[in-house]
Amino acid sequence: AKTKRTNPQNAYLWGMVYPTILKQLEGWDAQDVHEYFLGEHFGWEVVRGFGAARKRPIKRSSKLSTLEFMDYTAFIQRFMAEKGVYIPDPNEGSPLE
Repeated sequence: AKTKRTNPQNAYLWGMVYPTILKQLEGWDAQDVHEYFLGEHFGWEVVRGFGAARKRPIKRSSKLSTLEFMDYTAFIQRFMAEKGVYIPDPNEGSPLE
């Protein structure tokens, strides 16, 4: 059995990571950012219905183990660093203060 992601990990993602990214974007909300990074990290699948197709992430963060969740947040940090945006580690102070 694997340990599911923790509440502090989830709080870090939604309280530090996504708000830091949202400061760089217009017209996006936290759920948009969440969907984007899930798909970029885990891959996309195409679902069809009502004559249309759309992409959705293959995996959801709620099903991740603590280690998988750490890898996911590290992926986001690297991705954003390549764009010149620093996202602190969980043990660092908030850039939003």
